[in-house]
Amino acid sequence: MDEKDKAHQKTQYHEKAMIASTEYKESVEMPVRNVDCLIQRQILENIVRNHHIIARVAEAILFCRCQCIALHGDKETPSSEPVDGNLKYSGNLSNFLAALQMIVKRDDILRNHLLGLGLTNDNAKYTSVTIQNEIIDIIAKE
Repeated sequence: MDEKDKAHQKTQYHEKAMIASTEYKESVEMPVRNVDCLIQRQILENIVRNHHIIARVAEAILFCRCQCIALHGDKETPSSEPVDGNLKYSGNLSNFLAALQMIVKRDDILRNHLLGLGLTNDNAKYTSVTIQNEIIDIIAKE
């Protein structure tokens, strides 16, 4: 290798090109480490998680329907802070939320969701009266 080649190898743009080349080679050889694959996997995990959560919410609604009891009470939102890792409600707890509380005792995914762990948007809990009514409409159509 002559002096010109050695000088070229020491340049910053050559070093950056070599790093980019190595990263590209790794992304082709190990596509699971590719950013697009990682993002796609996270999207699929979120879809599966949301399906699980909505299914549990629908179970609580169906429970109330099968027992011929009203969904709503006079208190539809939790008190400010969870106690012992569980949501606490004050006032007359709705039948729907009481059914969810029973499910939460055995479902860590739903518990973490309702406690807001990992949520970036606090209004995506799927427990509002509007969501309850939408789930009832979907169930009625099927």
